[in-house]
Amino acid sequence: MAERYHLLPAETLARRKFGGSMASSWMDEQADWRRNAQEIILDPDGWTQELGLASAMRAYFVGNRFGYRFPHPISIFRNLAWRLLILELWARAYQVSPHAA
Repeated sequence: MAERYHLLPAETLARRKFGGSMASSWMDEQADWRRNAQEIILDPDGWTQELGLASAMRAYFVGNRFGYRFPHPISIFRNLAWRLLILELWARAYQVSPHAA
């Protein structure tokens, strides 16, 4: 789609794909980013609570726990936090409440 509609420069389209995990590392490396993410993710009226992931996220943000032991599906809390942050921001932007779902 990006190529078809000329949404990205040609050099970007031609390069090899690489991972996008850098943003999740901000959860551990940037104190201000972490505080902001924590506030959004642990919102008692948000999706994290609705999905039953609030205790895991409290363990991550408050207890500094890295994750659950592998092979638990959420063995890396930082990656889960990144996904929940994106979900929460998307839901706010589009006014999608977990209580209306």
